[in-house]
Amino acid sequence: MAGRCPGSGNGGRHHAGLWLSNTRRRRRRFQGGRHHRTRPPHRRYIGRTVGRLDTLSRRACLLLVDLQQDFLARPGLSPPAPVLVEQLAKLLAAWRGLGLPVVHSHTLIQPDGGGRMPHWQRADYWACVVGTPGALPPPALAPIFGETVLDKPFFSAFGNTRLEPLLRELGSEILVVAGIYTHACIRATVLDAYQNHFQVWVAADGIAADDALHADLTLRYLEQRACRFLPGGEILHRLDDRTAVPVNSALPSAHADPSGIWPASSRAMNSLNMHHSTPPATGSAQPTILITSVGSGVGMAVVRALRRSRPGTRIVGVGCEARAAGVYACDAAYLIPPVLQETAYNERLLEIVRQERPAVIIPGHDAELPLLATLKDRLTREWGVFMPIGSREAVSACCDKYRSAQVFAGLAFARSAASLIEARQLTQEVGFPLVVKPRFGYASRGVTVVFDDTALAQAFAVATEPWVAQEYLADHAWGKTRAELGVDDVYRDGFVRQDCDYSVQVLLGRDHRLLGVFASRNRLRHGFPVAMETLDHPALFQTVAAMAERLGQLGLIGPCNFQAIQVAPETFVVYECNARFTGMSDSRAAMGWNECEAVLRHFLDNRGVEEYLDFRPGLCAFRHWSETLCSSADVARLQQQGAWCASS
Repeated sequence: MAGRCPGSGNGGRHHAGLWLSNTRRRRRRFQGGRHHRTRPPHRRYIGRTVGRLDTLSRRACLLLVDLQQDFLARPGLSPPAPVLVEQLAKLLAAWRGLGLPVVHSHTLIQPDGGGRMPHWQRADYWACVVGTPGALPPPALAPIFGETVLDKPFFSAFGNTRLEPLLRELGSEILVVAGIYTHACIRATVLDAYQNHFQVWVAADGIAADDALHADLTLRYLEQRACRFLPGGEILHRLDDRTAVPVNSALPSAHADPSGIWPASSRAMNSLNMHHSTPPATGSAQPTILITSVGSGVGMAVVRALRRSRPGTRIVGVGCEARAAGVYACDAAYLIPPVLQETAYNERLLEIVRQERPAVIIPGHDAELPLLATLKDRLTREWGVFMPIGSREAVSACCDKYRSAQVFAGLAFARSAASLIEARQLTQEVGFPLVVKPRFGYASRGVTVVFDDTALAQAFAVATEPWVAQEYLADHAWGKTRAELGVDDVYRDGFVRQDCDYSVQVLLGRDHRLLGVFASRNRLRHGFPVAMETLDHPALFQTVAAMAERLGQLGLIGPCNFQAIQVAPETFVVYECNARFTGMSDSRAAMGWNECEAVLRHFLDNRGVEEYLDFRPGLCAFRHWSETLCSSADVARLQQQGAWCASS
């Protein structure tokens, strides 16, 4: 059958588990080159990192308090909001890199005034109203999937009675507190944490106040009684005293004697490693494949999909974090600077390419696509490397949400605006609500919904990066038109409601034409796909095929994902596209649509791909937590030397 069904999104530390009928007849249907009676090799690569941190750090939790736009915009804040956000973004990124829990405590006021504290009511003060941009954190501090968000009725985060039992459940004994304001909610939260017998550390460079006198008194009062004030860097150092090597340091060889790369004490652990694969013998025809951002959900999904079809292939992972499951699912891994450090990233990547000589580089994150599209010709010319991405113009048409709307003008793509003036014109055409989000965002980062002109103006006023406004697409299943939607329809527990969408994955060949299409209906949790069901819907295929054709005219090749909402029984509107594989690429491979293998066969082997782009409607996949087992010595090795490889 010609292919169908999409997948979407990034995968975090999740993977898809596929449930199929247990009848022998159906199991035999999935035999052949892609599926086997015996346990498939990819099952050995499922995982969550263990042994990643010492005993002290496993007991720590980061609590971020009231880091919301309305509070950050208050006059007289010291340090200023941009400085505070920058400091906390560094702390938060490092904390997530350690794999430690994060809890966000927010003040949320209902549009009817419910939840306002009495002194706010007396002063007729309004802030952090649900459904307004002011209630949201800045994008750099926004919660990600798996992090808990709790609202609080008064000053202390412990005013939400779910916090204390949650921390006990997490095993947290050390509570690291950051946020605003020092003399109010931080003080109240610290005292309650102390009273609940937690060891409290406050990130001294991660708090701010608009009342310098009271803040100074608070610091002295709390430090004498209830907590310790430490810079964020010192906190991280105390939790993990291993120091990572600078990213521009000398690059050790990942081809060296394994006993020199991976200590002997770790090789015993390797016998338990579910995801280790022995590299092919010298002279093997299998190419080396390099995957960037291998710690992302996309990177991990690509590794799993390739292990299904090419278990002997040498896979090299590249990423900026040593503590990421995808790293240890590879045969070798290297640390690289974040893509935002463009020059350093380029130099490091070229150094790794010279070392490893990969035949293929597969991008694992949206943020890398524009840079890799620029490097593509050079890597092909100098090293013979193939990358399954298209021209810079085609990549830009996908990464830039406003540009996407321009490229797909006249097709079923959400109408968009890139400025407040354009957004107001858009409301004259489609009305409220509108979705406002970063123009170059990903993974539901910074998404909010506005219902009036005041909220729309505020959204663009507080934006710290280019934003785009899109028409809000009302799901047909909700039984309401856009004009009938209210805040309670669009928001759930402080998050934008995202219950379901349709995802279509396509693959374009060297002639920029469709090789296959795969569509699925995805169930979402906070914008993250947790379940998918394959489907065959001609109207959806036709909608996406027209857009894929336009991208092909711009020079796109390789994978591309489209996300759509069903707004009427036979009508789908696309609101986003991404020129890459997705976090559900392995789920699709399990269903018979292995786009990763198809790319290698089509572009490298010049062979047919029809048998790898075939699936049946009516299959379901469910995503769940998984584990990747490794030794703490592996992590230390990668941190200290910038390179790691698995021993045989």
